[in-house]
Parts: sequence; C-alpha cells; structure tokens
Amino acid sequence: MATDTATATGAATATATAAGTATAAGTATAAGTATAAGTATVTPTVDSGAPHICPTIPGWTCADIGSPARQGAESLANEVWTVIGGGRDIWRKADQFHYVWQAFGWYGSISAQVLTQQRTNGWAEAGVMIRQDATPSSPYYYVALTPDHGIAVHYRSAAGVDARKAGPHVAPGAHVFLCAVRLGNVYGAFTSTDGVTWVLVPQSTVWIDMQSTVLAGLAVTSHDTSAASTATFATVILLPRTPDAAIVSTPTPTLPAA
Repeated sequence: MATDTATATGAATATATAAGTATAAGTATAAGTATAAGTATVTPTVDSGAPHICPTIPGWTCADIGSPARQGAESLANEVWTVIGGGRDIWRKADQFHYVWQAFGWYGSISAQVLTQQRTNGWAEAGVMIRQDATPSSPYYYVALTPDHGIAVHYRSAAGVDARKAGPHVAPGAHVFLCAVRLGNVYGAFTSTDGVTWVLVPQSTVWIDMQSTVLAGLAVTSHDTSAASTATFATVILLPRTPDAAIVSTPTPTLPAA
C-alpha cells in the first residue's frame, strides 16, 4: 500500500479485554504437515493465474490476483510457507498480488508469523488477508508487514472503490505475528511478538459488508511490476467459529460501544 502522496487448524483460545489485548490459552498447530526430518526443500510452484488447488499445500487454493507481470508461487516445507508475489500494489480500486487461501465463514481469524520479507520496494507487503473473492477489485481487509513503513492495515469497503487505511502504521517487533479477525461484518487487526499475547492495532476495527463466505489466507505483493517479492511465514492458523461458541477464537477485537 502507498499513500496518495504515500487447515490449518488450531486450538488456541483467548478472552479479549477492554484494553484490546488477548492472551492465548492452548496450543495451536501450524497449517500443513512438515516433511520428513532433514533438509527437504520444496520448490515453489509457479502459478498460471487462475485459482487452483496449491500443488504443495493441500487444501489451500492459490492464484495471482489482477494478472501481475511477474507470476507468483508458493510452497510449504517443514512448516515454513514460502509465498512469492509480484504486482503493482494492493491499493486504490484494484489489486495485483499473489494469494493463498481457504474459504472462510462469518466468524473467526487468520494469523501468521512473518519470518522474512524481500525488499523489492519500501511498500512491498506480506501478511494476512480476508477477501470477498479473487477478483482484482474485491472488498478486502489486510494486515501487512512492509520493509520501510512497519505494519499497515487497510481495506476496501466495496467492489471497485478506493482502498483506505485503518489506523496508523505500527512499528514491528523482533518477531512479527499478524492477525485479521472477522466478526460478521466487523473486522479488526492484531499484532503479537510471541504469538500468544495479542494487541489490537489502534483504529483498525472497521465495518465491511461482505458475503457470508469469504476467502482468508496469505497475500504478498512486490509493489514493483518488474519484480517479485519472496516472503516466508510460519504458524499459519485459520480459526473459524460459530457465533454461539462458548470460547472466543483468538484474537478477538474489542468492538466500539454502540
């Protein structure tokens, strides 16, 4: 994102506090199954652009969104996800990036630790996204790490309208965990330095009118049409839940008073 001048399954649970923090109480499992012990390497599979089942990440769908000039790719080995994305940006009225996702319902969260990010541009982005569909102008909510501008949260409230920031940029810690949460049409962003205690990004709670079934996953853009940016992730956790669940999925935003 630039300003106008600029299943995995888990068992983590938490209770949100009024201060906007949440502490996990349980053990989450990383998405996917690690390869046999050793130094096995999976070569990222280059994508043709059309959504398809990821060859190296069973149960997940992959695609280049918006037909970036540099094709994206993905792989999963030893519980480390590698996602390569080209593209102009995720911003304004339409996006170009590489996306790895699963279908997602009304309530839950997608979280991941960003291990590494290639700096193709100061506004290159790697993070977690909830999106209506795989069209370039789709509504979305995105929590992303950038090389030069910290953690950015932005969204598109309806198809084809300009994207907007949600709150200020946040300085990343030594270990960057990101989370996007959906509670019906309310969305929020959390960060963590350990994947256990989560803090709500200030002013990140927004209303977006998306359909009941959306896409949730990892998104990478290079912010450079001539290059592709490589990012690696770990502890990728997709936590769906139902509205009447006794335990709130981690992390959950503290919603503003009516």
